[in-house]
Amino acid sequence: MSKTKHYFVTGGTGFLGSHFIFETLLHSDVVLHCLSRETRTASATERLNSALLLAANNSGYNYTESDISRLTDDRLYIYTGDITRENIGLDSDVIRQMPIDEVWHFATILKFNKKLKHLILQNTVTGTSNMLAVAGQWLNSTFNYISTAYVAGKKTGQINEVSADLNFEPNNTYEAAKREAEKLVLQAHHKHKINYRIFRPSMVVAHSETFLGETDTGFYGLITIASRLRNEVESKLKGYFKRFPVKLLADENTAVNLIYIDDVIRMMREIAASNENNNIFHIANENNFPVSSLMNIISETTEIPFQTHKSFNQLGPLDHLVRKQVGDFECYFNQNYHFKTRSFKYPAKRISKSQAKKLADIYFQKFLEKDKRGNLFETVLELMQHKTLETDAGSLNYYTGGDGNETILIINAYGQSLHFWNDLIHQLMESYRVIVWEIRGTSVLAGGMDKVYTVENHIADAEKILNAEAIDSTHLLAWCTGPKLATMLAAKHPQRILSMMFITPCFKGVKGFQPLDTTYEANMLPLCQVVNKIPTAAQSIINSMSSFLAEEDFDLEKYDVTDKDAHIKVTNILGLVDKNLRPLLFAPFITEKSIVNYSKQLIEFWEYDISEAIKNITHPVMLLTGSEDNIASSELAVLVGKSFKNLIGFQIDGGGHYIHANNADLVAELVMGFVDDGVALMPDNTQLDYTITSPGNMANSQQA
Repeated sequence: MSKTKHYFVTGGTGFLGSHFIFETLLHSDVVLHCLSRETRTASATERLNSALLLAANNSGYNYTESDISRLTDDRLYIYTGDITRENIGLDSDVIRQMPIDEVWHFATILKFNKKLKHLILQNTVTGTSNMLAVAGQWLNSTFNYISTAYVAGKKTGQINEVSADLNFEPNNTYEAAKREAEKLVLQAHHKHKINYRIFRPSMVVAHSETFLGETDTGFYGLITIASRLRNEVESKLKGYFKRFPVKLLADENTAVNLIYIDDVIRMMREIAASNENNNIFHIANENNFPVSSLMNIISETTEIPFQTHKSFNQLGPLDHLVRKQVGDFECYFNQNYHFKTRSFKYPAKRISKSQAKKLADIYFQKFLEKDKRGNLFETVLELMQHKTLETDAGSLNYYTGGDGNETILIINAYGQSLHFWNDLIHQLMESYRVIVWEIRGTSVLAGGMDKVYTVENHIADAEKILNAEAIDSTHLLAWCTGPKLATMLAAKHPQRILSMMFITPCFKGVKGFQPLDTTYEANMLPLCQVVNKIPTAAQSIINSMSSFLAEEDFDLEKYDVTDKDAHIKVTNILGLVDKNLRPLLFAPFITEKSIVNYSKQLIEFWEYDISEAIKNITHPVMLLTGSEDNIASSELAVLVGKSFKNLIGFQIDGGGHYIHANNADLVAELVMGFVDDGVALMPDNTQLDYTITSPGNMANSQQA
């Protein structure tokens, strides 16, 4: 009667490890001793049992916790420990008492982020060293180390089952760590006669029958990135990717090696059963999968088009943002490997295009269920009626929604996404009829700023919309550059305007007031002036935005004075904006032509004076500023605001330039309070002092 084997397994809560444990329990009588860490929220046993249940169900078994309990009864022993600690965190007596025949060392950190270098090395190299020291106490045991086929690094073409060629550097920290760990295994064999097998899987995907699997690496990582792009960009700049597909630095002639998780586990178990020791084994597919086909599948699944490009210079700012998220995994889209195996004695299933599509579709749907950030955010514009006016200047697009008795016309900022208004408009439509238009030059589909549009052009657009909608009276709600336009519109049509509300207004250029430039204006104005004088400098802005968004070093020594100055100013500008909002700023910067026109438009706006118009304004005016606004001067807004005859002001403590997006609830309360009671709040012919407020009822605010 043969002796029952005992395995010691690490990394059992991971993708490969959990499937290995489940298949071993299901198809053998092996007794398993598993090391697992505890966390703040779960014990080692809870974590491992949860991983096994997931592996079982992803493999097509409709298991319950009771089924897992029956499967593991008397055959699974769980130890709370940590491979990065001496003796892997276990008592020496406990280790000596284990009758271990084989060690299966799966534990690692499969990440490609440079910032995680220390953690990757600690878990992979230190962890393997500690595990080998423990395994040395189990006489005649075999050490099975789970490495990666990509220890080949920058060596491409045919890769044999031998030690990594040190003449070729690794592509990333993960590969380097796996090389070091393999070296430790080989040293342990030569010095201490420890038997070993080194298994090198390629890119592991889900199960071949269910297409389910808990992993987010490889091409799954690209699906994750694309899913979040839908939320971060497409939902806010609708149509962006129709005009500007995501460009990846990839060779369309490259192919990647994909292999099903069940093939990986089967091949490793069959090799182990053959008792072939002291060798390296590639666990790979005989058939590579074309990168071009992979990109097409991901594009079709996520509705985010991807294109492969070989030149770094062909990539735009958003492409570099994607590159940053892809990280060091990018190399696998540019290098061809053909992994030599044992004559494919244990061949893996070929993955067809239709099967890869199914893998992508199922993962995508599962991802959306778990991570709501991947869902396409429903923009409020989809709840509004989209209308178009044909004018001499081209098509004018605007949106109407809500059915209140009073109308609010929203005047957006130059070049800014309407998505900043999303939450605020949602709330306003419950009580008012709301109209908002896409300021000309903002449309991504139109190529950004296709030509220069002046203040007068935008005022004329507002007039066209009011006439088309037969609006005799309306409130104006304006942000940033909008308050200047609102003031001129009210001066021209005093009987049609009921009141005005200014959100973080830019009053730069109003005569009679000392310039109080913000950090943004101090950097943006010189940039605009340079581009206005030297249009080719627009490319410098694109390059600088790209390096900033990708968080890459910008080698100033390689560039001329104009490029250096542009980079410093772009960095200062983008640094003012929250990371989550940066994708919304692309519209005016997507082409050199757009940047040139945007620069001219901003210069014209900053020079436009409304001081004479202010003198004729008697409408109630509400001013909202943020105490931390670095884009439009709140101090200048207060000074200019006091020139209006009937003004009440509020400053939101800690608020920035985007208070209507970041403080939508409070701004909605102030706007609705002002529209409903603003006239009553205005003392006759009395100038109100600026008032500071915190969240609460507007009428209860105290005057400064």
